[in-house]
Amino acid sequence: MKKSITSLALSACMAFQFTAVANAAEMSPYMLTPDKNGNVSSVSEVFIAFPRGVTTEVVSTEGITLTCGETVYTVAEDDPYGQSVSLYFDYADATVKEKMTITQPGIYTLHVPAGAFKNSTNGDTNAAIDYSFTITDPSDYSAAITVAPAPGNVESISEITIKFDNSGNKYSLVDEFKTGVWNKITLKRKGAGGETYSALNYTCNNQDMTITLTFAKSGSNEAATITAKGEYLLSIPAEAFCAKHANDYFADANRAFTALYEVADIPTGIKSIQTEEIKAADVYNMQGILMLRNATKEQISTLPSGLYIMNGKKIAVSR
Repeated sequence: MKKSITSLALSACMAFQFTAVANAAEMSPYMLTPDKNGNVSSVSEVFIAFPRGVTTEVVSTEGITLTCGETVYTVAEDDPYGQSVSLYFDYADATVKEKMTITQPGIYTLHVPAGAFKNSTNGDTNAAIDYSFTITDPSDYSAAITVAPAPGNVESISEITIKFDNSGNKYSLVDEFKTGVWNKITLKRKGAGGETYSALNYTCNNQDMTITLTFAKSGSNEAATITAKGEYLLSIPAEAFCAKHANDYFADANRAFTALYEVADIPTGIKSIQTEEIKAADVYNMQGILMLRNATKEQISTLPSGLYIMNGKKIAVSR
């Protein structure tokens, strides 16, 4: 489905809801958020859900703690609703309790004593709940991405497809963007006075784990095909996109990503240096990665189309 920015349902990218089963007696099983032994970027609440038919009542929040090392958090506010309850935390020594979002990386352990909650319909209470999860630095998120066309020499740019790594088929793509991040996805022509193109529309393909973007010049609402010669830097900020775990809860986000394109004529064969100059030499791509060692002209001709560096000079290969 194709959407424009005006129709996006923007949401905080690292929202988190995961399912885990804790050992309990009377009121079990539980759904706990964040997940037991899971990784999240932050915690603004701990969500506990009981089975259907339970009407959750908070008996007492005394003794409910969230700890990380020597830091202890206690309940600032509770919000029971139907079969579930949300717990919000603040530092244990805070004079005035206020809901906070915890972002400090570390391993956190939640402890809920037995009898903290009860089912108001029959008086059953919970067994003790103890479980841990980890808050990680956002830079550790591992939803790696690649782009097509590949960085390097192209004749034009009309759209860019972003593909997310989905090793093991554990994830599906979230058809949403983090609030405020859309206009930060840009293609900027390098050099003084270079034009900036911002993401305009996108098409999401969950099966292939891809998002295809079109771009418009700043101030325009028309999709552009970039043909003006020059170097263009694609910039995608961290956490722009989310990958969703197979259990339908948010799980991961992308790292910051940049790619450099050069819009130029793609010549036929090997150009930019004379044939007689081509002797066995190392060949590098435009990112400085060694592609061939002591390559001959014939070996160079087998490379994918694009720009390369050989003997300190730029060559173009077209197949």
